[in-house]
Amino acid sequence: MQDDIRYITLPAGPTLAYVEWGQGPTSLLFVHGLGSSQQVWQALVAELSPYYRCIALDLPGYGQSSKENYQISLDFFAETLAQFVVAMGMDAYIPVGHSMGGQIVIHALLGGWLHPSRAILFAPAGVEVFSAWEKKTIRSLNQPSLLRAQSKEQVKHSFHYNFYKTPTEALPMLDERLALMDQPTAYAYYIQLTVASINAMLDTPVYERLKELNLPVLVIYGEDDKLIPNRFLHPHETTTGIGRQALEALPHARLIMLAEAGHVVQWEQAKESALAVKDFVGIAAVTDDEATENILLHLYDAFVQANPEALLSHYHPEAVYDSPLTGPLTGDALKKWYHLICGQPVGHNRAELSTLEADDFRASLQWRLHYPYRGTQVALSGQANFDFQEGKIIRHHDDFNVWTWASLTDGWRGWSLGWNSTYQARLRANIRKMLGATS
Repeated sequence: MQDDIRYITLPAGPTLAYVEWGQGPTSLLFVHGLGSSQQVWQALVAELSPYYRCIALDLPGYGQSSKENYQISLDFFAETLAQFVVAMGMDAYIPVGHSMGGQIVIHALLGGWLHPSRAILFAPAGVEVFSAWEKKTIRSLNQPSLLRAQSKEQVKHSFHYNFYKTPTEALPMLDERLALMDQPTAYAYYIQLTVASINAMLDTPVYERLKELNLPVLVIYGEDDKLIPNRFLHPHETTTGIGRQALEALPHARLIMLAEAGHVVQWEQAKESALAVKDFVGIAAVTDDEATENILLHLYDAFVQANPEALLSHYHPEAVYDSPLTGPLTGDALKKWYHLICGQPVGHNRAELSTLEADDFRASLQWRLHYPYRGTQVALSGQANFDFQEGKIIRHHDDFNVWTWASLTDGWRGWSLGWNSTYQARLRANIRKMLGATS
């Protein structure tokens, strides 16, 4: 995304760097968090740009945006977002904020700077409440001299602390941070900006006013977030508890907790996050395309006819199948999966399809499938999303309730434990091991 950076100068002065991918009637405006930049969105934008106009900006002072002696406050950031929306001609837009960016979005909504139809918050700051003493403690630790004294090893540790398991693709952001430490003037500015941004969040609490947000809000946290709640000040609180606080405070909220994801949940669980966003926002209706529809009809017919080879013939050689039960499958692992669920004699499999929408490049449908799995008959409902390349399926994602699947295939144990993320992770690991899928 670094190669796609564009610039725009706002009437109030800041020159903002941003990236823009995709197109469509709905724009998603991505707002990064503390010490970050638009790069933090690249995994999620890659998933969503086929469906929406995705615009991710660097806030003033951050990333590639202009660096001046700004009077940092949430008002300043909110007004910047409002001017950016107008300058970019974003009529139908939805703000998407991460961490500090989430608190900025909340503040901009409460102050009337932004007027979207809905909003999306990833691990938003501002929901966790700090007492006056706790704020004083944070300020005492948030000093330029203390931040400047951090070693590169401490900075590395802090970076990895944002993730459950740091993606390799995220490491260039760490490299940039470490390189910045060797540039005294630039690093001094970065530290002052960090201090000012933290103070701005402490100066402008938003939790008590969340009840005023009379619009649908999607809130997503990673279950393994190590930053929210603050482990030092609130050692007995949990991320799930903070998420429930948001759910209870917001009048029209939807809360999603994603397993095996830390504070940068939108990167570590980009596919799951994208599915949640698409379900929340909706996808613009597309023109039916007969050729693409026929591929899918033949695909499910091959499933009903218990013909895995015919079914697999509709997939691109580099296709990826993904589901909450299996994780991503490619190559031989994908072949083994279909031989497992549709390798029985004809008559055991059924497929009921509805709400099929398709164009030349993507499709979605609702399904109800019946098939035997290791001696047990499964009857399951779900949704499928497809991307096509060269007339073949290049990506196929099934979304369904793993608890329902486990209840059918693992009896009372699946029924009693199938809702649990640890059980689901172990189940997924066992299936992947059986299929020979790499971790």
